[in-house]
Amino acid sequence: MGVGPLVFFFILVALTIVTAIIFFPKRNSKRPLIKRIIGLTIILFIISPILLLALEDHLYFKSDAISDLKKLGIELKDDFEIIDNEVYGLTDYYRTTELKISNNDFNRALSNIKDSPNLKLITYDDFYAPLVRWTQVKDSIYNYKFKPRNLNELFIREMFEKKENYRATNYSIEINQETKTLIIKVNS
Repeated sequence: MGVGPLVFFFILVALTIVTAIIFFPKRNSKRPLIKRIIGLTIILFIISPILLLALEDHLYFKSDAISDLKKLGIELKDDFEIIDNEVYGLTDYYRTTELKISNNDFNRALSNIKDSPNLKLITYDDFYAPLVRWTQVKDSIYNYKFKPRNLNELFIREMFEKKENYRATNYSIEINQETKTLIIKVNS
């Protein structure tokens, strides 16, 4: 995460304390109600980004998963369950979501990747290197079959989305045939 977010956090705490000192008046000051309202508004404005970061793990819904999967050309027709959702990073954003999907949706998503014309087999050494370059054609979808040493076979589909004046975002899904789970990863 680095030192930057820590410095940012201390600046927010200092601003909150200064705001409390300035805008929370003593009993004999003029217009105490207005000063309190202004002070609370400023404090809420300062604290709200921290609360959003803390609650972001819990603010991912089924509609968000459907939207992420749609970008990768995967459609779920049956109901599914969000097993786990983790979000971390301030300057770099990483989200990993694990879904439990129906057998029909699982088989459809798996065959969608297996039958794609650009399916590539990747080795163990290739897996931890970037699978495609960030400068590739916008919104191109890449498919991979990966068999790690002594682990279950994975099928991976990924896409890099690059918008003007924004950082590129990597969307990927991993399908594990043994556990019958689908993992959505979003990195930017």
